[in-house]
Amino acid sequence: MLEGLTERLRQDIETFKHVMDAHDHARALYDALPATPDQWAATRATTITKTGWHIYDHCAAFTRLYAIYATYVEELIETYLDILPTLYTTYGDLPKAITTQHRVGLGLILGKIGDGGSYNYLGEKTIVTTLSHGLAGGTPYKLLKHAFLTDRQNYRMEVLGRLLGYLGIENGTQHLSNNRVILAFLEPIKPGATTVQNELDQFVKRRNEAAHSGINDIVATDEIKQTADFIQHVGNALAEIVTYELINRRHALGHFPKLGTIEKTYQYGTVIISHVKPCMLRIGEQLAIVRADSLHLATITGLQLNDVDQNPVLLTTETELGIKIDHKAIEGAAIHALREQQTAPYELLQIFEQRRDKITGLLTDEFENLGFLTDNGADVEIDSIDNVELDRPRVTEIEEHAATLAATAHITFTATATYEDPNTGIYDSEDKTIYFMATNTEMVQRTVRIPFELLIAYESVTSLTDVEHVDVSVQNVNNGADVVFDLEFPEDLK
Repeated sequence: MLEGLTERLRQDIETFKHVMDAHDHARALYDALPATPDQWAATRATTITKTGWHIYDHCAAFTRLYAIYATYVEELIETYLDILPTLYTTYGDLPKAITTQHRVGLGLILGKIGDGGSYNYLGEKTIVTTLSHGLAGGTPYKLLKHAFLTDRQNYRMEVLGRLLGYLGIENGTQHLSNNRVILAFLEPIKPGATTVQNELDQFVKRRNEAAHSGINDIVATDEIKQTADFIQHVGNALAEIVTYELINRRHALGHFPKLGTIEKTYQYGTVIISHVKPCMLRIGEQLAIVRADSLHLATITGLQLNDVDQNPVLLTTETELGIKIDHKAIEGAAIHALREQQTAPYELLQIFEQRRDKITGLLTDEFENLGFLTDNGADVEIDSIDNVELDRPRVTEIEEHAATLAATAHITFTATATYEDPNTGIYDSEDKTIYFMATNTEMVQRTVRIPFELLIAYESVTSLTDVEHVDVSVQNVNNGADVVFDLEFPEDLK
């Protein structure tokens, strides 16, 4: 769900550590006996000292590492906020903690817009129209991340806790402090002598000292690299917290169909037996194990059908199945699918990827036939479809001969908008009507989020791998509604 973010964090941390090694190597060459010819001669003639150079590297390292960390945290929040509207149909359906902070945050931002204001780039109109659209029950709605980032303090543990609370995530810092991977990482470095909070707060302190004060204590390169590894672990743990929150929300909303109930357990609860409803399961996938109000994720490590090891297992009728998992479970607990993985055979998602170009073409044709509305009632003529990006779909229904997938497209288009010039209006007192004497024409480029459904037709579920007997079509593009966008935008094409 958040793999793209964590992978980019991993790459940034890896590059950071390589740069640290390169700087160490450069300083070592500088300190070595001069070669002939001496490529460092011009540098040696300056006022650079070994300690001075090391201080600059120290400051640059902590400043850059914090930037990687802070950017990741804010992108994680933005991604979470982008996902919520796909779970809750309208703004009013959102959890109270989220809507409260969204309104409070936008109110604070509006108070800071003005001459020299720190949020002028947002614009009052964007804030007001976004909020009013949501409050009026409009769809799709958007949550502005800036409303959750009004606390501009550095992301120490305490600040992270408040931030997660704004997002409706309770006990976030407790989960972070008790993360087994982070604790296992810290233990050999500082056995019993530190905590996750201490290390995170110390990192932020060093960054602030590097950016705002003189430096007397230079941290060794290996220790800085350890701090970078620690930040990567913190980033992964935050992604796990957000993912688990989303999973719990999806379960509460009924997004995870129940596959069965654990009837028997063996091997200390790691092998479970259940009559499982039609689905496809693979080793390495996860299941949600639910007992009362407690939900745990378990990874499948083995599958047995009729006492024979199988992978994958495709069930078209309710069947007794043996599942080996990596966590202990108890009899009576419910087994729930993670919808996009188990209740839809993987072939459906593979068909989506194989037919991506065709789906894009079908969607483009349907999009051009939609109506378009702007804030000033302009006539809109689509000039070109510049880019279409498709999000990963979600299977909403599987029947004997067809399946329906819900998906979202991000369509970038260029259009010509023609509208009456408000500055040329003349009021006719007899007709009590304003007549406009001129029109304006503008070329604009916009990216809009368009929901749609994909219908996949087939002879039978087991024939999904036979591409020749599978047909795809798009329907309910943008729910049949007009495409609404704001004409006033800073990146208009002139």
